[in-house]
Amino acid sequence: LTLGHFPSSLAGTTVGGLCATRSSGQESSRYGSIEDMVLSLAVVMPDGTFAAPRPGPRSSLGPALHELYLGSEGALGVIIGAVLKVHRLPEFVVGRGFGFADLTSALASMRAVMQAGIRPLLMRLYDPEDAAFNGYDLPLGACVLVVATAGLKAVAEAEADAVRRFAGNADDLGEEPWDRWQRHRFDLSAERLKSLLEPPGAYLDVIELAAPWTVLPQLHSQVKAAIGVGGIALCHFSHAYEQGCCAYFTFAGARDTEDAARSAYSRAWEGAMSSALELGATISHHHGAGQARARWIADEMGGWMRLWTSVKEAVDPAGVMNPRALGGAR
Repeated sequence: LTLGHFPSSLAGTTVGGLCATRSSGQESSRYGSIEDMVLSLAVVMPDGTFAAPRPGPRSSLGPALHELYLGSEGALGVIIGAVLKVHRLPEFVVGRGFGFADLTSALASMRAVMQAGIRPLLMRLYDPEDAAFNGYDLPLGACVLVVATAGLKAVAEAEADAVRRFAGNADDLGEEPWDRWQRHRFDLSAERLKSLLEPPGAYLDVIELAAPWTVLPQLHSQVKAAIGVGGIALCHFSHAYEQGCCAYFTFAGARDTEDAARSAYSRAWEGAMSSALELGATISHHHGAGQARARWIADEMGGWMRLWTSVKEAVDPAGVMNPRALGGAR
């Protein structure tokens, strides 16, 4: 059996933490994200009240209140247990890579796959810079799409054939890109650039956004322009849905002084967040809010921010839990 939840941070996580940060894993296009896997939770509220998991695979008895804790980042209590969905392991997996001449056609292929009803085990697109950084020898401007389908052997093979058709004129790169991804699947994206962190004045970070298919090309170009000034900017697309997908940016740079580096780093974040909000993207697909995004949370949440604030005040009037969660007191 498998939960089907494999975030890159798996080795350092807990189930409660994955729930509290509304985590998403590498195989989310097939199995969903953590909110799709949680049937119920056991929590201890700030006043000591214990809430046990509710019965059944589903209930229509009021709102699913446990979902308030998915993404709450410790503001409403402590998650001490979870009832999770598991699945039988797929009988067969087919994986391969495709080389596309440009990003737009590759994104169109991803969209076609998802909107045809195929639920790939993995679908990950590396933009030209990320593909080159990963050692793919492709023409200038080309990108790499890695796709795996899974299930009963006949189903996995049929879906793989459909993926090939949706790839159109892309070059078939065979199984090696899939094999390579499996070998490095738990390598953290930023780890690849650690050698660039030479003090003083070096910085490195990742920003993951999500947007509808029609917005992704513009989001990609604007964010790359914002975070890549005087440094390196890479992007891969993953966590695909019928409606859109996640754009995961990795960036690094260096300045002559720590102060100059902090300023450049802050401008990169400012540019990425402003672009996301301007284009209608979410400012976080699966890394949560933390403090890095605190300034922009209310801008995305809009009227929902009042509801969230009211819930926090009702559940934790004394503020004994995480007071800075999701735009709280700083």
